[in-house]
Parts: sequence; structure tokens; C-alpha cells
Amino acid sequence: MDYLLESHSAVVDPARLVLFGYPFGGYLPARAAAFEPRLSAVMLDGGIMDTYEAFSAQLPTEALEVFNSGNRCAFDALVQSVMGDPDVPTSLRWGVQQGLLSFRTKSAYDFLQTTRLFNLTDFIHQIKIPVWTADAELEGFFVGQSAKVKEALGSQAIYHLFEGTAGYHCQLGAFNELNRVMFSWLRKIVGA
Repeated sequence: MDYLLESHSAVVDPARLVLFGYPFGGYLPARAAAFEPRLSAVMLDGGIMDTYEAFSAQLPTEALEVFNSGNRCAFDALVQSVMGDPDVPTSLRWGVQQGLLSFRTKSAYDFLQTTRLFNLTDFIHQIKIPVWTADAELEGFFVGQSAKVKEALGSQAIYHLFEGTAGYHCQLGAFNELNRVMFSWLRKIVGA
């Protein structure tokens, strides 16, 4: 924010700063909004209240039991065996691979443990600006998380559920619809 306001002061209106993020950006901008008073609004596509809850909910019961036992080696071996199974949904395989990359680990156990750190519960009440949070009818990664963000923020947040062709994770393939809805809300919040 300091860099933006100092280095680009000729083109930036400090009264109209909006932070947008997707997909894990549905968590990070909310966290920033809790601590950055210079923002005018925040947009979360989709909002994430609890990253661990979202990821662990996708695990089969057996895998979650192994994880909760604290046996890192057994959990990593189980995840590795699942990654080669052609019947496992592509979204789960991609999620594990992306998680390992994003959290800079080679261990699925360490990745899932680290997700516990990404939870808005303790500071969501500090967000004092308008929030737009999007959800997707066919969301596969963060099911129900946007609704939890909306519920925690009450009337301070607007919740939008995308359906149909825009009803997939982060409206992939339907950015025209995403942009139409986003910019309509932004126009109401910060003006044309």
C-alpha cells in the first residue's frame, strides 16, 4: 500500500482502493482487510473462512483418521498411493500438487498441517469495509466457505452465488459474467 500510494500517487485515488483475490486470494485479501485501514473494499472470489476445514473435508474418512493420528509417514504414503489412482478426482490430485507447491513442501502431511494457520476466525471482526464474496454452485475446493465469510460479516458483506456456466470454481471460462457482477457491485461501492 505504501508503495502504491507513494509511487503512483498521480494515478491512484486513495479513497477508492479495492483489493481483489481468487482462489486462495479469497483468504489473503480478507486477512489484509482486517489489518489495512486504507482499503475501501475487498472482493473475495471465493471467500475462505477456514482453509484447513475446506481441505480436510475433501479427504476420505480413512485418510483423515491417519492424518489425525499424527503419523506423518503413513499419511504421506497414503496420499502418494492415492495420487496414482485414476479413479481419484482430478481436482483432488491437482489440489494436493498445488498445495505442495504453494506451501513449499514435499509432504502432504506438512501441507495439511500448515493450512491450519489460514483461518479468519480470530480477526474477521476487524474487517470494517464492504466485502463482496462470491461462491460457485459447483465449487469443488472451498465448498461452503464463502457463505461462512458472509455469515461472520453479516450485513457488511454481499454474497453472490454464481450458477450455470459461471458456477464453477472462480468462474473459470465465464469471466464475462464474473466481471459484470463484480463491476456492478464496485460501481455501487466506490463509484464509476
